[in-house]
Amino acid sequence: MCNALFPPIVLPRFEVLLSTPVHHSITSGPMVGTVTAKYTYGMSVKGTLSVTVTANHRRKNSITKLFEINGESKFSFSSLELKELMMNRQRAHDSDSSVTGPLDINVSVKEALTGFEQKHFADGSIESHQLSFFKDISTSMGLFCQMVQ
Repeated sequence: MCNALFPPIVLPRFEVLLSTPVHHSITSGPMVGTVTAKYTYGMSVKGTLSVTVTANHRRKNSITKLFEINGESKFSFSSLELKELMMNRQRAHDSDSSVTGPLDINVSVKEALTGFEQKHFADGSIESHQLSFFKDISTSMGLFCQMVQ
């Protein structure tokens, strides 16, 4: 007979999902996203949402915003906020004034009743141009691409 003791398995009380564009053009307006927090049985989570956008892994230049969440919450970061964030990142490394580069998007939902916190993250990037694809029906070429500045 085996008398082995195993630690109990603790499942997350709720899940956090983040929906945001992978690439965002600085010229296309604010970067928007949606955070969804639901218990494993489907009910909405009420609490506080923290969204942090970080532009540099070494120096941790970041912007954090707090929101209330009740199952789902939308967030946005203006083009001006993102430009300032990216410019601060560039000043820390070199004289290049580019506002492009990688971003980390970290979200954290803190449940109002228990204080239990669940996190989720995504990678993204800021681009200087936006590409739009159109179907050209006047020729047999099909799709063409237009760069928007």
